[in-house]
Amino acid sequence: MLIKAGSSTVKIYQTVDRGKSRFTVSFHEGGRRRLRQFANLGEAKAEAKIIADRLNSGKADALHLNGTDRDSYIHAVRILKPIGVPLSDAASEYAAAKKIDAGISLLDAVKFYVSHHNAKLPSKSVTEVVKEFLTAKEADGRSVRYIQDCRARLNRFAEDFQTDLKQVRTADIDAWLRKLKVAARTRNNFRTAVCSLFSFGRASGYLAKGPTEAEAVALANERGGEIEVFTPEEFSKMLAGTQNSEKPEFANLIKGGRKMRQ
Repeated sequence: MLIKAGSSTVKIYQTVDRGKSRFTVSFHEGGRRRLRQFANLGEAKAEAKIIADRLNSGKADALHLNGTDRDSYIHAVRILKPIGVPLSDAASEYAAAKKIDAGISLLDAVKFYVSHHNAKLPSKSVTEVVKEFLTAKEADGRSVRYIQDCRARLNRFAEDFQTDLKQVRTADIDAWLRKLKVAARTRNNFRTAVCSLFSFGRASGYLAKGPTEAEAVALANERGGEIEVFTPEEFSKMLAGTQNSEKPEFANLIKGGRKMRQ
């Protein structure tokens, strides 16, 4: 009997030993002939089919496996066959992922990544999102001053980023802020406006869940002047001195108070 799988052929032949029939599975592996014997023809045919399939798919090494190991190998190959991934590739990638040892399963990690990096997010340009953001803030009743400030800063941002909002990265925003050549506080105010825009984009479904690229941008270091500390007595004198700030004894206190408010 011949069992075929593609170009591979496995033979089964019957022998009689002391009045009992034996069924021998015969095949060639690595240039050598190999034999396996079974008392039952059904078992011999099942084994021959497995061997022929493995030989045909170039997985002859699996023929050295026995019992549970061989069953696991065959099961793994069948699982991977629909997605076209070789068992060796799957094992290598899984082992590399486990070495990171993040304390979670590989499946949970993939699910988290997909939920936070959805490639099917809608395409919305920075300019479009800025317009929607400003319209929403006006509808929310935000102050005219706030709307004007956001419009000035974000329109400038949109002019320099003619792309989808989801394509803008932290490094891009950081480089843009540095090129503004403005004071640290002004730069941070621009950053705040951009962060608000990205938060709006995330809430609107234009960006993936989780921290936005804008939030990862570091704040500029605002170095203010020295902070003066007043005793209750000095502060009382300063307040009293506002009634007559021309007096020399109050001049420095008033000047210090103004400096503190700045």
